[in-house]
Amino acid sequence: MLLGVSHTGEPTREYIHLRRPCKEDVRAIFDGWASDSETTRYVGWPTHQTLDDTYAFIAFSDDQWQKWGCGPLLIEHCETGTVIGSAGFAFFGAGTMVEKAEVGYVIAPEHRRRGYATEALRQSITLAQARGVMQLSAGVHPANTVSRHIVENHGFVPGNPSTIPVIFPQINPNKPEHAINYVLDF
Repeated sequence: MLLGVSHTGEPTREYIHLRRPCKEDVRAIFDGWASDSETTRYVGWPTHQTLDDTYAFIAFSDDQWQKWGCGPLLIEHCETGTVIGSAGFAFFGAGTMVEKAEVGYVIAPEHRRRGYATEALRQSITLAQARGVMQLSAGVHPANTVSRHIVENHGFVPGNPSTIPVIFPQINPNKPEHAINYVLDF
């Protein structure tokens, strides 16, 4: 177990760490959560149907890391080395200046309700601050009460406008839903 510091300065015990995905992670990602339509219900990307979809995610991740120096992240358990979910950013800005980023996370079903999403968001906030991000946003489906609670507990508040149209492919791939647009300003 690692010791860390929360975004409020309080000491924490880190059971997970975030790291860049690589090709060797494809099977863990696909089997762990990306191919499960219920787990991916409230994410903005389609459930992976084949390993090729997961390889495409790795290619997208590599592109984001090359362009921004950060991007999608995997959540790895510190003690076991098991990949238990993903987190990370979508960046907005010009050139290499990152002023705003959208944050998200997804946890494999067998690892839920253990605080991993909360810790992944805490570490993502710390990483965003270290990169000079001025505002984080999180588009959360109104029915996803667990994620709403997690982001609110980290200081995110509904932004202006408070809802944004988002495609949740597992709910309806052709019709945007009104997600709550949470923001956290630094």
